[in-house]
Amino acid sequence: MLLIPLVVSLAAAGRWGLEGPLFLGTCLALYTARQPVVMLVRGMREQGDQETGQPLLWLTIYLMAALVFGLPLLLIYHRWLLLPWAAVFVVFTGVHFYFRQRRLERTIPGELVTIAGLALTAPGAYYVVRGLEPAAVYLWVLTALYSSASVFYVRMKMKHRSLRRPASDLKERLALARDLLIYLGLLIAVLFLVVAWRQAPPLVPFAFVPLVVKVAHAVLAGGPQVNIKKIGWIEVAHSLAFTFLLSGVYLVASRS
Repeated sequence: MLLIPLVVSLAAAGRWGLEGPLFLGTCLALYTARQPVVMLVRGMREQGDQETGQPLLWLTIYLMAALVFGLPLLLIYHRWLLLPWAAVFVVFTGVHFYFRQRRLERTIPGELVTIAGLALTAPGAYYVVRGLEPAAVYLWVLTALYSSASVFYVRMKMKHRSLRRPASDLKERLALARDLLIYLGLLIAVLFLVVAWRQAPPLVPFAFVPLVVKVAHAVLAGGPQVNIKKIGWIEVAHSLAFTFLLSGVYLVASRS
C-alpha cells in the first residue's frame, strides 16, 4: 500500500532519473520511523518504563536517513512542495496514531485513513519527477481506491467464515458482500468519471478488471473455508497484477 502508488506514479510520470530513488528512500525512512514513535509513546505512557533510549536512537537514524534522501530533492531539484506534502503525510500519520491509541485502527475508518495516508506516495512520486500536475492527485485517488477494496473484501471473507457453513443461496451471499459491492459500485463510478473528464487514460478501468473478477468469484463461490494466509497471498498477487496493468496503461498512453 506504500510502494504500489509510488511505483505506478513513477511509471505514469514516464521519466527515469535520481528523483525516483531519492523519493523512495525518503518514504521508506519516514515509514519505518513510525515504529520507534509508537515505542516512545508507549514507553512514556507506562509508568516506570525508562526503555526509551533504543527507540530514540532508531528514530534519529531514520529521520537522518530521510534528510539524506530528501534534501537533494529540495536543494538540487527544487521540489519545495515536498514540504507541504510531508506535512499532509504527518497529519495522516497522526490520525492513524489517534485511531491506534484508541484501538480503532482495525475499524473501517481507521484502515481507510491509513491506506489514504500510505497512498500519498503517489502524488509525491509524480511531483518529484514531473512537477505539480492534476495527474498526481488522480493517481492518489486511483491507488487509494484500489487498496481500500481489500478492507471490504477481507471483511466479507470473515463473514463467510463466521457462518461455519456454506452460504445457503445467492441472496445470502449478496447480503454478506453488501458493503463490498456498494464500495465496488462507487469505485467503478469514480473510474468512469475520471476517464470521462480525461484525467486518466481511457484504458485505466482495465487495470481494475482482476479486482472485479476476484469479487465476483468470491460472491458466487461463497463457503466458510477461509485460509488467512491464502487470502494474504491472493491479495499480494492481485496487487502485483494491478501495479503491472496500471503502470502499463500509463506507459502506453505516454507513447501514443
